[in-house]
Amino acid sequence: MNGIIDITVGRIKEAVGALANNEELRNEGKADQVAGKAEKAVKDTVRKIKEETRESVGEKRIADMNGKLDILKGRIKEAAGVLADNKDLRDEGKVNQADGRAKEVVEETIQAIKENAQKAIDKAKGSVK
Repeated sequence: MNGIIDITVGRIKEAVGALANNEELRNEGKADQVAGKAEKAVKDTVRKIKEETRESVGEKRIADMNGKLDILKGRIKEAAGVLADNKDLRDEGKVNQADGRAKEVVEETIQAIKENAQKAIDKAKGSVK
């Protein structure tokens, strides 16, 4: 929803800037619109990827992909923030990327624990025979 708000606020700033003959406010409004459109596009793309992935590979693989999607979303937001000269959007993108990396580490750790637990179970079963 934040993207839509940024677009709306940007349109208002651009209009007020045009009426007041304030080029700086007008350009800030244009930049807010670009940032808002980028954020909305990112959210829509991530939602679509999740829906398509859920249909094709199931819920377990979704959990595996959440980190990668956050990294992708973060890269797009960061790039949009740079293009729009929007420090907040750029920083939000960096945070999304860090969240994605953290999710990947957690998922890798969980997978390693599961594998080691299975090896221990198999080993225990083998010594019982």
